[in-house]
Order: sequence, then C-alpha cells, then structure tokens
Amino acid sequence: MELYGKKTQVKYLCLNLIWKPVKKLVRFVLAESDSGRCILMSSTLTFNPEDIITAYALRFKIEPGFAEQKNDIGSFDYHFWTTALPKRKKWSKCDALPNKNVAAAARASQSFVCLSTIAAGILTLIAFSHNAEIWRNYSGWIKTLRSSIPSIAIVKSTLDCCFHDFLPTFFHLKSFTFIKPLLRNADFLYQNVV
Repeated sequence: MELYGKKTQVKYLCLNLIWKPVKKLVRFVLAESDSGRCILMSSTLTFNPEDIITAYALRFKIEPGFAEQKNDIGSFDYHFWTTALPKRKKWSKCDALPNKNVAAAARASQSFVCLSTIAAGILTLIAFSHNAEIWRNYSGWIKTLRSSIPSIAIVKSTLDCCFHDFLPTFFHLKSFTFIKPLLRNADFLYQNVV
C-alpha cells in the first residue's frame, strides 16, 4: 500500500465485532507495518480494510487543518450557552428531550464552526491565489520561509493590517451598510494620541 507518500508492506486482519459501548457491529482492522502496529475502527461496515488504513494515514494531513482552525481562526472558541441546559453532573439522569433554547444553543455552536470553516477556506484560497501580494504586504517576521504559499495565520495577519486600505472599495455593497456604523475613522486609528 502507499502510506505517507511511499510504498509500504502492510499486514492486516479485519473483523466485524459487536462493540459493547455502542451495542452494534463495528469493523476492527488490526494493522502492522514498518511504522508499527495499530487497531483501527470503523462504524461503516462496507469500507474495505485498505480504505480504512489509507484514511488513517491521511490524518496527518487533516490535523494541521484542525490546528489552523482552532489556533488561527478560533473556530472552537464559541460560548453559546443556555440556562435551560442541565448541569453536566445531571446529563446522564436527564432523559427529557432538549427544549428549544438548548436546540438554539446547539444550532448557534454548529453555525459558528461552519462559518469559521468557510472563513478558513476563503483565507486558504486567498493564500493560493494572491501569495505574492500577501508576502509583499506581510509586516511580521518569520525565522524560516518553508513555502511560497503563506499560512492562514500569515494571510489573516496581513489582511488585519491592510483592512482599512481596501475597505473603501466595498462601500457600494449592500452588506457594508451593517458594517459602516461600527467603524471608527481610519485616520483616528493611526493618529498618535498623547
């Protein structure tokens, strides 16, 4: 199999077993390669073992994306709560259906994560399509430049610094009517206040 970008010999055993915590069949794949041994699980019984092993090997490409969303975008910094939600100690005892306030708090959290994922995607598109402009306007310092494509953090930092420069080009947009009252004068922001 091709794992981590190279051909690797993999031995595996695939078993569908009932797993007590979920009380249903789960596909277990016991795998051994030169990277070591592991036990993988899949709730989808139709996946073949090679696909499960390949998906596991791709986790290293997925995890940096989660790290960027968490650390650079703040995707998981939501604080939507409602007093209608029972305290954590009482969750196991509470079998009642959640009321509409609890459902609204859950929906707000899911929407926040979804929108921040879209924001991360937009920043990634900007990084790939405008990398030269981003590097030219980046005011930070980097010890080692590893790629010509800037990271989400660098794109975000550059756009933060240049925001007031390109904001007037969006005055004609309908959505700007919501933003305009919240803005302070750009000249005021850059004045030296003594």
